[in-house]
Amino acid sequence: MGQQPTSSSHNTLSDAFGRTIAHSRSSPPPTLAERLDRPARLRALTADNEAGFARAISADFGHRSTTETTIAEVLFVPVAISEGSCANASTRVHHPVGTCKMGVNDPL
Repeated sequence: MGQQPTSSSHNTLSDAFGRTIAHSRSSPPPTLAERLDRPARLRALTADNEAGFARAISADFGHRSTTETTIAEVLFVPVAISEGSCANASTRVHHPVGTCKMGVNDPL
């Protein structure tokens, strides 16, 4: 426990993630057009690949019903993209990075 896997797939994923981080650090901030386009592309990607995601998650769990995966994982992605508090690019346009305050309902 506490040790990272050493498989080639892990190394490949780790390398890809490292390249992504390096690229994000060396690139200028995204334009407004890019900020508006990215959530739309993510929504389309998840909608177009819903069945593939369900199969992959089922394989990861050994077996998981498609209905359970759809309810637990797939249905909430578009909602999170569209309605997430300050996560939506069209909302963030009016709230520069670091200025968005996420509300917390205080039950007291």
